[in-house]
Parts: sequence; C-alpha cells; structure tokens
Amino acid sequence: MQKNGHAKQFFPGLFANRQKGQLFSLDFIISMVAVTAAIGLLIHGIEVNAYSQKEQQLYDELKQVAETAADLLVTSDGTTCEIQSLGGPAKVYLVNCLDEGKIGSLGDLFPNGYCYESSSTNGSSSLEDNCGVAHNVQDFYEAKREIVTLNLPLNKKDFEECLRGAATCKLDEDTITIKVWRI
Repeated sequence: MQKNGHAKQFFPGLFANRQKGQLFSLDFIISMVAVTAAIGLLIHGIEVNAYSQKEQQLYDELKQVAETAADLLVTSDGTTCEIQSLGGPAKVYLVNCLDEGKIGSLGDLFPNGYCYESSSTNGSSSLEDNCGVAHNVQDFYEAKREIVTLNLPLNKKDFEECLRGAATCKLDEDTITIKVWRI
C-alpha cells in the first residue's frame, strides 16, 4: 500500500480536491481599489453639490429679504414723499422719493433672525444698523436704490419745476444701500 493512498483513506476531506492557488488575485485587488475610489469620488461630488445648493439657497433668501425691504422702503406711503395737488385735497405719493421726516425704524421691513445695515451715499437720509453685529464678507446681500430725498412739503407745481431742472428744487439725489445678513 502506498503511503499517500493510506492517508487519503483515513482523512478523505483533508487532501481531496485541494488545489494550490491564491486567495485574492492581483487583478481582483486592483479592481476593488478602483471601485472604492470611484465610490469615494461619487460621494464627494454629491457632497459638494449639496453644499453648493445650500449656499445658493442662503444667497437667494438674503436677496429676497433685501430686495423686498428696499422695494417697500421706496414705495410705501409711510416713507415716500407726499405731493399735494393744487386743485384739492388729493394726495399723491412719489415712488423713490423719501421724506426724511417720515423715515423711522426700518426693523419692521425685516423678518426675525436678520440683521441689516442701511446707509446713503451723501448721508442725507437718516438710516440705521439694527443689531451692531458685524457680518462676514461672504454671507450678506446688498440692495441699492436710486432715490431723491425731501425734508419739506412739496406741491405739484414745485415738483414740475424740479422736473424742468429749476435751481430752487427741494429734491436731492441719493443712493440708499441696504445690507442684509442672517444672525
């Protein structure tokens, strides 16, 4: 009897169908590394896209708040210049003309959770900074409006003379800037 045959007879599972070979081939390892790298790049791309969308959403929100506040400031009867007609008690409010005597706190124009800073180019308008918190250079929106300011009553005749370029015009040109950021 042969030794190998005798051993196979007593331990049939140990030596049967045993082939020499590698558990993992080099091709398999390289393909797994490539698949893992591709999945990592895909996840990174999704993360960058999500971050970009969040930043755009914040910018759009700030833009909407600032533009709405600026529009309300220059179109509201509570802040715009009142022109009295010559023929009667009818009042007309001039859009983009701010009556400096009517401008109060701008806080009502902004929702809770937002800070704002408003200023004018020539300093004629009395505007404000509501929370005194400095804003980051990257996370604010700035809305600008070209306006005229008035601090005296104006009637229709005076307004028409201003339109013709009269030297006695009571209206001063200005630019209002409103910066908005989240707290």
